[in-house]
Amino acid sequence: MKSVVKIWKLGVVFSLAALVFAGVGTQAGESAVRGTAGVEEVSAERILEHIKHLASDELEGRGTGEPGGEKAARYIAKCFDDAGLKPAGDDGSFLQGFSVVVEASLGEDNGLAIVRGDIRQAYRIEEDFRPLSFSESAEVSGEVVFAGYGITAKEFDYDDYEGIDAQDKIVIVMRHEPAEKDEESPFDGASLTHYSDLRYKAMNAREHGAAALVLCTDPLNHPDSSESLLEFDARQGRSSVGIPCVQLSTAEAEDVMRSAGLSLGELQAKIDRNLMPQSAPLTDVRMAVTTEISRDSRRTYNVLGLLKGSDPALSGELVVLGAHFDHLGRKGEEIYYGADDNASGTAALLELARVTGSLERPPARSILFAAFSGEEIGLLGSMHLARELEEERKDGGSGGPGAAGRSGEDEPSPSEPGSSNDAESRPAEAMINLDMVGRLRDDKVYVGGVESSPFFRSSLDELAEDHGLDLLYSEPAYGASDHTSFYARGVPVLMFFTGAHTDHHKTSDTWEKINAEGEARVVSFVGDLLLRVASHRGAIAFTRETVEAASPHRGEGYGGRGRASLGIVPDFSVGGADGVKLAGVREGSAADDAGLEAGDVMVSFDGRTVKDLGDLSYLLKEKKPGDAVVIVVIRDGEEVTAQAVLRAR
Repeated sequence: MKSVVKIWKLGVVFSLAALVFAGVGTQAGESAVRGTAGVEEVSAERILEHIKHLASDELEGRGTGEPGGEKAARYIAKCFDDAGLKPAGDDGSFLQGFSVVVEASLGEDNGLAIVRGDIRQAYRIEEDFRPLSFSESAEVSGEVVFAGYGITAKEFDYDDYEGIDAQDKIVIVMRHEPAEKDEESPFDGASLTHYSDLRYKAMNAREHGAAALVLCTDPLNHPDSSESLLEFDARQGRSSVGIPCVQLSTAEAEDVMRSAGLSLGELQAKIDRNLMPQSAPLTDVRMAVTTEISRDSRRTYNVLGLLKGSDPALSGELVVLGAHFDHLGRKGEEIYYGADDNASGTAALLELARVTGSLERPPARSILFAAFSGEEIGLLGSMHLARELEEERKDGGSGGPGAAGRSGEDEPSPSEPGSSNDAESRPAEAMINLDMVGRLRDDKVYVGGVESSPFFRSSLDELAEDHGLDLLYSEPAYGASDHTSFYARGVPVLMFFTGAHTDHHKTSDTWEKINAEGEARVVSFVGDLLLRVASHRGAIAFTRETVEAASPHRGEGYGGRGRASLGIVPDFSVGGADGVKLAGVREGSAADDAGLEAGDVMVSFDGRTVKDLGDLSYLLKEKKPGDAVVIVVIRDGEEVTAQAVLRAR
């Protein structure tokens, strides 16, 4: 059964008396932090024990779709059950499953050969050549052209494809950039630009009509690595760039060039000397490329537990408290433990489930405790949940997914006053996200999304004073974490974060570096805030963030401050090579002014094909604020063309 929390018509009748919060005891010897509004005795020891387990060798970094990730999901489910929450996942369980592509692997049918007249020379896989993980699976053959570094950079007046016909050809290009060691180079000298990215080179070859890309290491600047092949990066291959792509050893590439009377080293020297492309067809040379890339789709799980609200008129309204539990997993012998990112947020979620699950009477609204998978590879779990909740609410809550999670009591009519079905069909009334809350320093807590509702700031300020925390409202509502999935659908959001550190996404993010006492203070604060939001009987208004108020959105991944911005929120949960689906559009942004809408699928940007987020990222990096671009989207099955003037980030 397809499932999500069925809460819009929950019928459990609770007393409407004033809330009475029960004290929750701690084990002997534990230290505790007492809240001010009913969240009592949050335990630092319990929080740390959760983190130790989640960031242990046994869970192997909690990779999405990996055994350690599934172990983490089942651990969280047991904790939700122990806390007295009701299962809100599939078929009466705590687990909400969905499929994701987690990595690529080499298939059995991969080959590369050069054909000169009647002579065919086959290369050896893993010794002479290796497919790149983002390659398309295909079999192609054709004439061969050399296209230098494979770069088209209009701002530098440089184009390796100028003057050659790459249509249906096999294109040979070098890694890196022209004049790489020259600090005066317009390509930024030793600091490589995005034009050196291998996926960019493949996309550029595709846009020039190439049938396949053959990559080789430029021999002059990298003699030590010229004969080594790049590792097959399984995680970078979750989507295809659209054409076959392989790397050929430099020695074999030199041999191919020599067969046409050319020298790879000499051509590189000429390009680097005066930044003049030296591209040329390889006369009487053909190549045959066969690639087979398998993309591994696996089942992964969000973990969902429900605390039903006490007011029949409001219990159908949902407040989501979320944290992602996935991390980067294991890479070879190295485990990326992710103690702060985000075992800390998950531990906070579990402790708040324990404390609020023991309340004598819950708040008026229902609280959904959501532990998300797939955040590290694109907010996939939160996108899935937000979309499912939204669809159910649009359906009116009857007969939809999640029915197995209900109790059997009578349900209020969806048209009753106070029912969430009277309001706009947003998936929740509010969402609070906990991401990296384990390293409190100098009492500082960073809070995002404060301006997404006028209800938030006064509540935050009052509680911060009570808890002795210094709140820094410096993060936008859009961001590279799970609250973005809800904000894009019109939900007021808050995101809590205790600050960046040098261990982020490194194996050194271990439990020993957690400030458990500090996290307990943050958890107590968030718990009091959660009860205040869930107990509020008035509407929680939503305010759309304006571009002027927003700081750079890391989730788009399109460069830093001062670069061109379109102002979209991609739906990261939609993969494949069919364009970029928009989960949202920032108010007042270039996309908003152009009339783009949530649900649009962008298939072309400035006359170039957009197959996935990687394509769009590179295309935006080539632009500057003020540039006008033509964008083509698919909307309700129809092609729509719009013009956007890009803004500064």
